[in-house]
Amino acid sequence: MSEGIELTGEGASGYSFFILVGGSAVVTARGNTVAELEPGEFFGETAILEGGRRNATVTTTSPSRLLVMFGTEFRRLGMTQQSIAARIDEVMRERLAAAG
Repeated sequence: MSEGIELTGEGASGYSFFILVGGSAVVTARGNTVAELEPGEFFGETAILEGGRRNATVTTTSPSRLLVMFGTEFRRLGMTQQSIAARIDEVMRERLAAAG
């Protein structure tokens, strides 16, 4: 995937979870940069786990590779890999607290 691709849009419905395998991306919320993502980082969990809308826009800042899981696959991962699910939940709660 090339640079400048919007992967998620703030306020949109969210049905996918993403893991950045290669490249980089920027996370913006309300017009402000809130994070820069590197390989190994993930996003999209909040809209799936909280049943809401995307709380940020994520845009690639370099050519990137991603793994994408839809909601059903993501929930299956949570049931079969509880330690991974716990870590994702922990990061989500940290992100929500930081966002206020």
